[in-house]
Amino acid sequence: MKRVKKLIGMLLCIIIGCWVAIVVIDYYKAVNDKALLFCINEKTKKYDDGTVYRCDGLGYRFFKYDRDGVKATQFGPFFIEEKTIDELKASQK
Repeated sequence: MKRVKKLIGMLLCIIIGCWVAIVVIDYYKAVNDKALLFCINEKTKKYDDGTVYRCDGLGYRFFKYDRDGVKATQFGPFFIEEKTIDELKASQK
């Protein structure tokens, strides 16, 4: 029984370690304005004043904004929402 618990603990540590590595790699790529490696779902929304690219990863979400002259990125947990143009302009000041 101890052996099974130890094996499960090791597997869990390996899985968590791999997940942390994936998040760190994609965060590093997002900060350096490069394409993310581990996107599960990608979408691009087109607006009259520009576009918003969205990438859903393993527990995180990335947005790349190019709207009304404002270029910005947002990387965070899977529950973050897309910013409005007013929020983007306010954060640029």
